[in-house]
This record gives sequence, C-alpha cells and structure tokens, in this order.
Amino acid sequence: MRAQRDHGARRLAGARGWAIPALVLALAACTGGDSIIQPKNSIETIPWKLVMNHHAVTTVIGEPVQLEATPVTIDGTPISGLPPVVFSTPDTNVLTIDPSGKLTGLAERDRVLVLATVQSEEGNWTIQDTARVSIVATPYDFTTFQMLPDGPSLVPANVWRNFDAVLKDAAGNVLLDADGDTIYPSTHYDASAGLSTFYLNPWWGGGQPRNVGQVTIHAEAFIFGHEYQDSLTLSLTYADTASLYVYPVSYSLNPSPSIMPQTDVTVLQGGVVQFSNLNTTEDVGIVFDDTTNAIGGNIPK
Repeated sequence: MRAQRDHGARRLAGARGWAIPALVLALAACTGGDSIIQPKNSIETIPWKLVMNHHAVTTVIGEPVQLEATPVTIDGTPISGLPPVVFSTPDTNVLTIDPSGKLTGLAERDRVLVLATVQSEEGNWTIQDTARVSIVATPYDFTTFQMLPDGPSLVPANVWRNFDAVLKDAAGNVLLDADGDTIYPSTHYDASAGLSTFYLNPWWGGGQPRNVGQVTIHAEAFIFGHEYQDSLTLSLTYADTASLYVYPVSYSLNPSPSIMPQTDVTVLQGGVVQFSNLNTTEDVGIVFDDTTNAIGGNIPK
C-alpha cells in the first residue's frame, strides 16, 4: 500500500493534464490545521456559562415565577441549537419547577436551591448555574431595597465587612419579622474585582479584602414580581492588625532552632503587629532597632 501511495503521489506531481478533485485539494490544504473529520472546537463556539434572568427570588406561596437560563460563549454571545436547559430543586416538598423553568412555592422556606443545567449530547461538557428562592405566606410592605454596610467604606485587609441587603418602609425603617428580627430578602451579590482582590460571598452580603484597591459590590433581587438593585463601593487598604509567627526548624529536635518565614509586613499607621512563638522547645529573642512603638519592649529569650 505504501508503494502504491508513493507512486500515485509522484504521478500526481509530475503528470500533465490531470484533473485533481477539489476534495483532494481541500484535504491537502488541511495538513496544518483541523481536518474535516475533527470536531469544531474553537473557544468562541463552546458554551462558557449560563446566564439566568433571576438569581435571587422572593415570592408568595402559589405565585408562579418564570426562570430562564441562556447558554453563552466566553464573550457573552448566546448559543442556540443546544439541548434544553434542565431545571431542578432538591426541595420538591416546598417548591415545584416545570421543564420550562416556571417555579411555584408550596410552603414557606428561606433560600431554596434551584439548579439550571445543560449538557452536551455526547456528555463531554456540562454547564450549570444556581438560583435561591425564598417563599413567604404574604408579601412584605416595603419601599426600598438597600445594602447596609456594618462599617466605613475604607476596609482594612484583616476586616470582614458585612453589607446585607434589607428592606425599608416608607419612613426609612428596616423591615422586621414577627419576632423582631431583620428581614433579609433572597439576594445575589457580585463584585467588580476578582477573588485575588476581594473575597465575596455571593449569597450572604459579606466579604474581605485580599489586596489593596477598590471594589464595587452589586446586589440584585427579584421580589414579588419586580427587580431591585443596589450597589456600594469599598476602598481596600492595608491591615490594621497583623501577626508574625516563629516556628521550630525541626520538630524532631529538642530544643530546636527557631525560624520566622515571614519577616516583613505592612500595616496602617497606628496598627499593631503581634509576634507569636510557636516553637515550644525554647524561648525566642526578638530585639527591635527602635523600641519606641514596641509594646513591652524587646522580647527576651
């Protein structure tokens, strides 16, 4: 077979007046890229994520809400021709959802999970997204949807900042339940900065800086048939408290020499750096170049 193919190749190359089929030319032109028998695998054509119309829903028992989930590419372009999105919930005793994504609450429950899934026919990829649904017996009488931060907008790196969204009445008072507790509607949060800058809990309003910079937090909720949004901006800065640790070089030696892997840290002016000795086999001696701001002075051996 090899001799015949080689001979044929020489004939094709040297012959005159032969008509070379277009398919042969097309196959020959594919030697440097994908062939016609390979799958189309460009990143621009692969589903990247699902985009849901509502991530956080608060609804009344018996009142239907329509969920939609659209597969999109990495640049946000919707994709058609895929298998249908499948909606499901583990809490079928309090929530029903039909194949079209229409959900109906059956009983009071807070933040019921709803999962949207689409999978390729070959089973070689799956994309999912989630929503949280809170079901109440009667609608809340409120005017405003607003995030309430529990501290200033300047957030040191060691501080966790809460900013849960609440509901307010016409007088500006936070809505409370029958027990006097704050009502927190089902809310979805996202951040303008990635996890390397700010860690965010997307379902409970809270997060912590991981770098110096700025982040804007967006909150959205679908409550009793209407969409509500709010946002706030946080400035992220250095920690106001930090710790430096001393470790034993070896856990098999007694006593063991000490080592301090991290030797520099930056804190805000007026901040505190704590030194902790985790070497239980011997004391550690730390001498400061300037003891003016060292509480208690040098740390003896």
